[in-house]
Order: sequence, then structure tokens, then C-alpha cells
Amino acid sequence: MATGTSSYSFQKPTVGGDADSWGTHLNNNWDSVDNLLDGGAMVTGMTITNAALTTPAVTRPAITGTITEDVYAVSSTAYTIDADNGSIQTWTLSANSTANGGSIAAGESVTLMVNDGSSYTITWSSVNWVGGSAPTLPTSNYAVIELWNVGGTVYASHVGNIS
Repeated sequence: MATGTSSYSFQKPTVGGDADSWGTHLNNNWDSVDNLLDGGAMVTGMTITNAALTTPAVTRPAITGTITEDVYAVSSTAYTIDADNGSIQTWTLSANSTANGGSIAAGESVTLMVNDGSSYTITWSSVNWVGGSAPTLPTSNYAVIELWNVGGTVYASHVGNIS
């Protein structure tokens, strides 16, 4: 007797059994795979890594539900901002520090939350500031900074301070 797979109930014919029914099982399985690949069936419980969502120009990918972003805590005084660490990054300064935006690739963005409780400064490199210069950090709570890359140039904007 055929058994089903745990995720999508594909039929697995019994080895040495199910005479004359393998063709039916296989055809049903291929129909199910075709539905999954053409978007005709919901795919659940899958982690997709390094994939691009692409569609024709007249439609856009739709995401139902909430996107969970990676949050990364910076722990050094010299940091190269890298979107691979997470799209939201927190940095509690422990001394004057340096930040380099050069590892943010074209099309990527990072929200950087900087907590400067002691009047430390950050020296920025490879970052073009909206308005021309980096913000003065508050001495309590977080300053929120958005960084993004367009065409190989990293831009940054001070979104605001959390009170």
C-alpha cells in the first residue's frame, strides 16, 4: 500500500507492491509538483535562501503576513556595515568609533540604530549623507540612520532620534 510524504502527501508506492498503480502515483505526484512550481498551490514551511522574486512587469510579488528581519548587534568600535548581518543593526558605542558603508551592495539597505550614551563620535567612510553631513548623535537613547546603495553609491539619512 502506498504511503505519503510528510509535507505534500506525494504518494510513495510500496517497493515490491502496488502492482499496476505506480503510473497513477507518479502522474499524480508530477501534477502536484507542477502546481507547486506554477504557483497553483501554496508552499508552506520553506526557508528560501539567496533567491530573487521576479515577475513580469505588469505584476509584482505579493507577500502575505509579516516579514521577519534579522537584527544584528554590532560589538566593535571599527565596523564595516554589511546587510548580510541583518537589515536592522544596533550599535551601542563604547568609545569613538569608525563606520564604513562600503559593504552594502547595490539594492541593499540597512537600518542602523546607534546608542551613544557618552558623547562618543562616529567617523564615517564610504557614505554620502543626505543634507551633506553626518548627524550629531544624541547622548541618550538611539539615533536611527537608514543606509542604502544605489548604483554602487551608499547613501545615508538620519531618520530621527528615539526619545
